[in-house]
Amino acid sequence: MTELDEKDRLLLAALRKDSRQSLVALARHAGLSRSATHERLRRLETKGTIAGYTIRLGVEAKAPVVRALVAVAFQPGKNCDHVLPHIQACRTSSVAGRSPARRI
Repeated sequence: MTELDEKDRLLLAALRKDSRQSLVALARHAGLSRSATHERLRRLETKGTIAGYTIRLGVEAKAPVVRALVAVAFQPGKNCDHVLPHIQACRTSSVAGRSPARRI
């Protein structure tokens, strides 16, 4: 793998800050010509140093989040192994002992 020089690092830092910058702005930031900047970016992309360009979504554009606390009680001798594959959960907890949960 080829080492990154100072100009490469400057370009990458500028892109991390704002990946929508124009070639002229990036060139100015790195102290390079527009064509030299374009060539360096193409080389960094070809090498895989730059894997892509992305955006961060603002709060308004994100999908709504649904949060729920659900208590599930099982019949004696049964467990949740058959249920878990159908549930997408961020966090699960297990509580031992008797519970006021109703069995339906």
